[in-house]
Amino acid sequence: MRQLLALCAGSNMRYLLSVAIVVSYGTADAASDISDSIHALQRLGAKLELESESFNGRVSVTLAKHVPLENAIPLLRTFGAISTLHVIGHSLNVDKCRQLECLAPIVSKLVISDSVFVDKAFVRVNDFAHLSSISLHDTSGTRDRLLLSIAECKCLTNLSIVRGDEIGNGLRNVASRHLLRSLRISGVGLTATQAAQLGRCMQLKTLDLSGNPRLGDAVCDLEWCPNVLTVNVRETAVSARGIDSILSKQKVKSVSLDSGSLAEEEAVTLRQKHPLTTIHWYTRTP
Repeated sequence: MRQLLALCAGSNMRYLLSVAIVVSYGTADAASDISDSIHALQRLGAKLELESESFNGRVSVTLAKHVPLENAIPLLRTFGAISTLHVIGHSLNVDKCRQLECLAPIVSKLVISDSVFVDKAFVRVNDFAHLSSISLHDTSGTRDRLLLSIAECKCLTNLSIVRGDEIGNGLRNVASRHLLRSLRISGVGLTATQAAQLGRCMQLKTLDLSGNPRLGDAVCDLEWCPNVLTVNVRETAVSARGIDSILSKQKVKSVSLDSGSLAEEEAVTLRQKHPLTTIHWYTRTP
């Protein structure tokens, strides 16, 4: 069972991470300093979570708004590997971004949410070129510049962009990532013209375009994503004709829709016409 190390965690939980680090580094001496770092991080309010029962030394770290990055990041640099680094609610200026970039060699997944980039600062994603997963949720400031640098992430397979600044021309760089398997672009005012830039995502299996009402039936034209298996088109203003077009694609196996977006007769017709496709109906939340 995964062991959650929260602010209130006691010494027994700190011991679990110490065991993980001993296994990873081979000696108790090498783990001693890291054990002290764990204790200091917990006092700062950081949350640490073991990724598996095998105690392989890999942890996920959450740095919420109240955690001072300038104090937490030097402590994290003693870790050998961080599977997920989640930064929440921070105002990221140039200095703080540089501090985050110092962690690039040991981070596998980067998540930035409820944060703003100020003073023309942005995390240089090319410093995280080895990343397989990036999430930008409710961020604002220089998102387009972030997208421009994502092209340097040669191993990127999962990208999630939710709310925040509207996307400009940087989306074409997302399309350059041929290894992308999962792409979520939700609630950013996406247009049909921008969506068409995804034409080179040949390996994409999961596509989430929800929360972009300007798309309408433009989401039907999935030729630019020929291998997609799962599609989320909630709150895109797609019509019954558009949904029928999506379901007619040979490889699409699952579609997520708003329960109130179609008349009952239209929904029944879709089920009858596409019995082998799973249709998930969701009720809109206020």
